[in-house]
Amino acid sequence: MEIMRQYRILVVDDDQSILKLVKNVLELDAYDVTTLDRIEELELTHFVGYDLILLDVMMEPVNGFELCSYIRPHLSCPIIFLTAKELEADKVEGLFRGADDYIVKPFGTKELLARVRAHLRREERREERYSEIASCQFYPERYEVACFGKVLKFSEREFKLLHLLASNPKQTFSAERLHTLLYPESSETQLRSISEYVYQIRQKCKQEGLQAIATVRGVGYRWQLEPVISKA
Repeated sequence: MEIMRQYRILVVDDDQSILKLVKNVLELDAYDVTTLDRIEELELTHFVGYDLILLDVMMEPVNGFELCSYIRPHLSCPIIFLTAKELEADKVEGLFRGADDYIVKPFGTKELLARVRAHLRREERREERYSEIASCQFYPERYEVACFGKVLKFSEREFKLLHLLASNPKQTFSAERLHTLLYPESSETQLRSISEYVYQIRQKCKQEGLQAIATVRGVGYRWQLEPVISKA
């Protein structure tokens, strides 16, 4: 059964009037909109879980180009720049950093909606490959897992970890083994990062009333994803 969901859009801009305008326009078109007026530090959790990101360029302390370069290796959703920087060199820079589109301020609301709709339609037309594992649907294109009537959005590395555990539900993996299997060539991923990914997965599942990944004391982790049973 296909699970219908509302598209989630993140808007990041230090201009409050722009944030208010864009939020109102998109919400009238039935999108779920979150706004941020600044990003203090590079942290992936700010951006995970959205279907499209609208990003200003000229912000402090972290500008839009830096943000795009940071999040693009981890997220596949469309990124559209909203900016007053209109030189061709700026547009090329934005696309080079990983953006999918570039809208110059001031812009019309009809143009904004048209571009947002076009990018989301393009995402819909992607071949929806998924695998059915442990009563859950795993969507590798979007790093999503559909289970128990919920659609959970993860980062690429969180998704890979959860997919591996689900594919081997009776096996317990040590942190060292997970690191070797999932990130053998990554010098950035330390063993402690495995526990951090597990924590992030559990937090996202908990928000949806699910408990994820069982800890086998002294051994490691094994597959678990089920509804939380409330105690009377």
